[in-house]
Amino acid sequence: MARTIEAVEAWARQNPLYTYKDGTGRTKSWAGLCEAFVNNAGGFNQSFGSAMLAGDASGWLNPNWREAGRGSIHYWAGVGGDGHVAFDLGGGRLLMASSSVTERWGTAMGTISFTDYARLGIPYRGHTKRHGTEQLAPSSQTAGTIEEDDMSFTDEDRKKLNAVYDAVFLETPTSRGTPAGILNTLGRVYDGLFKKTTVTSATTGQGDLPGGTLTSLSAITQDLAAVKKKLGA
Repeated sequence: MARTIEAVEAWARQNPLYTYKDGTGRTKSWAGLCEAFVNNAGGFNQSFGSAMLAGDASGWLNPNWREAGRGSIHYWAGVGGDGHVAFDLGGGRLLMASSSVTERWGTAMGTISFTDYARLGIPYRGHTKRHGTEQLAPSSQTAGTIEEDDMSFTDEDRKKLNAVYDAVFLETPTSRGTPAGILNTLGRVYDGLFKKTTVTSATTGQGDLPGGTLTSLSAITQDLAAVKKKLGA
């Protein structure tokens, strides 16, 4: 049975090495076994010979990594034709089997930020909730994550978001347009429209919003502009 993303994390920490399935108890590094890692950690029934094949069987892949949510699965091409695959832990952090991870949970397995992994130049295919035809089980920690399918905006909601965008990014005095001020404003929007946890503080260039860490003010601007565009403003 497919696991939740929380169970995936727990499984990964409990399995720092790949264990052979021949009953001998032999183990080896996770290096080169990204697809086997995702299959085992996710508790999926379907297995594929490579991450490329898994991606091919997973339907449409969204090429905009910023739109991925916690529990999404990312796919890459390249890597000698086998491709690469990883779980999204939220906040731009990935869990994968790779010697490139920056936080090691095992041998050639752990976490790395999407942006750090992107610096390796491996062609990105996109993300989806699917591994073949399967998905992870619903998460027990969904607070703060906004999935596109969950967005039900009224005309009044659109007006509120548009007003916030204009006030913060077009008309706000410089003294109020600080990262902390903008994050607090966005936190109130999250509260008002989605009943999420309000942001109460932030430091320059960084701050926690429900669902993860925003690492730059430009990223906030781009994300809110994308929302504004989607709403047909």
